[in-house]
Amino acid sequence: MRALVLSLLAASALALPALAGTKADDNARYSVEAVEGGYLRTDRETGISSFCRPTSGAWSCTLVPDDLEAFEDEISRLNRRIETLEDTRNEMRKRIELLEGEDRHDGDGDTSQQKSQQDGIDRAMGALERMTRGFLAFVAEIGGYFTK
Repeated sequence: MRALVLSLLAASALALPALAGTKADDNARYSVEAVEGGYLRTDRETGISSFCRPTSGAWSCTLVPDDLEAFEDEISRLNRRIETLEDTRNEMRKRIELLEGEDRHDGDGDTSQQKSQQDGIDRAMGALERMTRGFLAFVAEIGGYFTK
């Protein structure tokens, strides 16, 4: 038992400088950097990183999410969302055009805006006609006072 503990201590003492990244071999597949709470191990061939730390007396490494992959996933998600929104916008434009097209024609070729303008002009002319008739009636009544 004592020999096992001593061999583990010796192995960890030999491995610690390698984990600390003191002088990394340029041809080594992995690079190891000391970080807060453990070590960051990066595979130089694939670019995959792992966070290594002692857990319950043994070393364990967990994969670090690849930021580039996460960004690419988010960009893809946002592009799909943009496409959906553009499709919805185009569909709404078509609906608006259809509704405006139905409103524009009232049967005699006038647009609804032209019809409402004509209705306003007709009302104004009717009011002017009534005022003119009232004025002429008033003048005729007053003219009768002067001729007597």
